[in-house]
Amino acid sequence: MTKPKLLQRVTVLLWKMAVLLLGAAVQRQARKLLQGTLGPRKEVLQGTLGPRKEALQGTLGPRKEALQGTLGPRKEELQGTLGPRKEALQGTLGPRKEALQGTLGPRKEALQGTLGPRKEALQGTLGPRKEALQGTLGPRKEALQGTLGPRKEALQGTLGPRKEALQGTLGPRKEALQGTLGPRKEALQGTLGPRKEALQGTLGPR
Repeated sequence: MTKPKLLQRVTVLLWKMAVLLLGAAVQRQARKLLQGTLGPRKEVLQGTLGPRKEALQGTLGPRKEALQGTLGPRKEELQGTLGPRKEALQGTLGPRKEALQGTLGPRKEALQGTLGPRKEALQGTLGPRKEALQGTLGPRKEALQGTLGPRKEALQGTLGPRKEALQGTLGPRKEALQGTLGPRKEALQGTLGPRKEALQGTLGPR
């Protein structure tokens, strides 16, 4: 083997070894970064140092203490030690609670019937609409019951020209239908009338 070829092979081997060594070093460095031996983000997540981690664990930070109830006005309001909204809901004091329980408040009394014009009108003690519906007074109620009113009398037949015409006591239409008088009735019965005689054949050119 000649000298130039030997040098070429040695050079290639040296380059391969260098590449392998460099690759191993890069892999070790990447593994260290992933395992957390170094890097500020990893330490913050593990809790060794970093203000965000301490605030989440509760060692320090005003938001954590307010949520746990050691101090903070919002926590006390939720627990009921102080706060006007809590007291109003529990009924110790507050006008809305008393109005709902019926101790005082005009709307409650009106619904229970102790006082209030709307309640009395619904119960019938006073109010013109209630009396009209019950029939004690009011023209619409009387007209429906038949005590007075021309429409009611016309329907019952005591008076009214349309009723009499239907019953036959008087009226030309009723008499014409019964046959007492009327040319059309006589023509149909055959007592007289040219059309009837022409149909029967007793006389007539047709």
